[in-house]
Amino acid sequence: PEVIQRLTDVVQEQIRNTSTSNEQDGDNVYLTRERHRTHVQASYENLQNFFILADQGAESMDLAAEEIRCANTQLGRILGAVDVEEVLDVLFADFCIGK
Repeated sequence: PEVIQRLTDVVQEQIRNTSTSNEQDGDNVYLTRERHRTHVQASYENLQNFFILADQGAESMDLAAEEIRCANTQLGRILGAVDVEEVLDVLFADFCIGK
């Protein structure tokens, strides 16, 4: 579908624009931290799952959307994006509320 092709084009363009090398073509991206490589790999796998599910049609779109959300979360962990729910989970993990 056209939407999936547009998404693919946008993702590829973003990858080209975030190159850490000095080359203008943006083909070389170097990840020097294992944590970054792990999150990028997980995000890549989520995107692959998204494409598989999106090809299955409307009945799988909710699952496909979840894969996009997971891919975004993985990249956010590299960029330092913090989700409010994650903060609350960590904050209240050791507290018993309501007793």
